[in-house]
Amino acid sequence: MDLLTSKVLNIHNLQNSKYLFIEGYLVASETALEACFEAIEVAKTSATKIVISLSDATIVNIFRDQINSLINLGCDVLFCNESEALTFSNCNNLKKAEIFLRNISSTNLITLGKKGCLVWDGNKSNYIKAIKTKAVDTNGAGDIFAGAVLNKISEGKSLQTAAEFGCLASSKKVEKFGPRLSAQEYKNIKKEFQKLPRN
Repeated sequence: MDLLTSKVLNIHNLQNSKYLFIEGYLVASETALEACFEAIEVAKTSATKIVISLSDATIVNIFRDQINSLINLGCDVLFCNESEALTFSNCNNLKKAEIFLRNISSTNLITLGKKGCLVWDGNKSNYIKAIKTKAVDTNGAGDIFAGAVLNKISEGKSLQTAAEFGCLASSKKVEKFGPRLSAQEYKNIKKEFQKLPRN
């Protein structure tokens, strides 16, 4: 049974949000895809920025047309990992893939696992170092990264600062099993980030 349909969209919240975040996984459901189309149209009339995550390389391969149909409506920020970037761009190296993605969205963030992330802010590309950690479970790390980045840019922070915060948050996630962190762990991450030296 499909859980996301147009009927459950909260138009008021969409119109009063800074960002609409769409997971690539949603394109696998026809009703969810329709809901995404409607949500994007609302966002475009409300100055709500559209954020899309490619979610998974397999999703990109199987549902490329559906993902492109969303992106073609508008994409202000794109999240993906290295594998997803290479698959979506049909490129064989990261540099070519990163350049390709510049034509997709004005802001792109490509996560690189333990190497950190690559950020395109519309003018230049920056590499953000990862936080050294011992990873035991990467499940949910991409979502934690995206959520952390959106949190900081919603607060008016620079994309670089937001990406640094995303790297810290995802590093804490991979240190433990399970896709989520507790509310207290989120608070601790924010406190730790405030103490870190800025580049």
